[in-house]
Amino acid sequence: MPESKEMKLGTSIHLTFRSIDGSIPSAASLVLPADERRGIYLYEFTDGTAYVGRSGDMARRLSDHRHDYRHDPHQPDIRQAHFAPVSNDVSDAQLDEIETEAIHWAESHGFDLVNKLKVDRPGGLSDVEVILDDGASPLLPWDRSKRTDMLEPAKLPTPTRSQEQRYHRFVSTSAVSSLTDDIGRYVAETIPEFARLAGTRWSITAFPPRTRKPYDDAACATCVTCGTLETLVIWTNGTDIYGRINCKRPEGDKKFKPFYPFLLGHQGYTAAKGVVSYTFRNKSAFERMLNNKRLLDWCYRLNVEMMRKGTNPQARWTNPSLTIDVMDAATKRYNTQ
Repeated sequence: MPESKEMKLGTSIHLTFRSIDGSIPSAASLVLPADERRGIYLYEFTDGTAYVGRSGDMARRLSDHRHDYRHDPHQPDIRQAHFAPVSNDVSDAQLDEIETEAIHWAESHGFDLVNKLKVDRPGGLSDVEVILDDGASPLLPWDRSKRTDMLEPAKLPTPTRSQEQRYHRFVSTSAVSSLTDDIGRYVAETIPEFARLAGTRWSITAFPPRTRKPYDDAACATCVTCGTLETLVIWTNGTDIYGRINCKRPEGDKKFKPFYPFLLGHQGYTAAKGVVSYTFRNKSAFERMLNNKRLLDWCYRLNVEMMRKGTNPQARWTNPSLTIDVMDAATKRYNTQ
């Protein structure tokens, strides 16, 4: 991006960037007067990746970045830094919207962004390791064939009385009690390092207390959530099941749909763009979906995106007992592949 490059966002927003050599510590102060340091910045790193952000003081933000990562051998150096001042008349909410537009612009123009939020490929194009508190580093690759499950399972909390009651309701309801193996297959096929990341990056509930119902006589039997998005939801009326699978087209797949029956279409989720939903009306239909490799690729693409974006805020609703059952089924499935 050369100096004074203009970025046109949407129909009315224009950003003009001033560029500096990222290896010169004081360069930002030279190109940014004190009253022009609020705005949008873009860092290009020496490994070919980039990052877009916003700041009230872009010169200080660059200094803080260098300080925060000065001892990190895995963090590449900044090759070039670009700054686009934004007037103080622009509200913080508007600045946030401008940042979102700038991220979409940069991503659509070929920048390999390592941003975790507001992007279509969180963490960039390469595989990402999640560093956990105990030092473990689960790998979250974009390629489903590269997914692994080699780490020790997560330590789940002791179930509460309410969670145990909901679990026993699940295993005693004829319509859903036989679904554990199918859900385990879904987890094994579409969630990387599912055992180690259970309860943190993904969760599963048993008859959650507050849910939306598609029909008056239905109850949500279980829900798999990856990151901040429900990706598998199963309802029951006690005798039958029906549900929804959310997925997303992988970049290498040129077809609009993995297959045709029961497509709900694109959904307007704020957590991710381009989400496609499929419904199933019984257990057999659900199992047919699990036999479709392209659909599994689509499911994995959405799940890994959401897991790379961050932890699961719904983790408190995780049902430990059902999670263990599902992980056991998923492990058997994974080990027989």
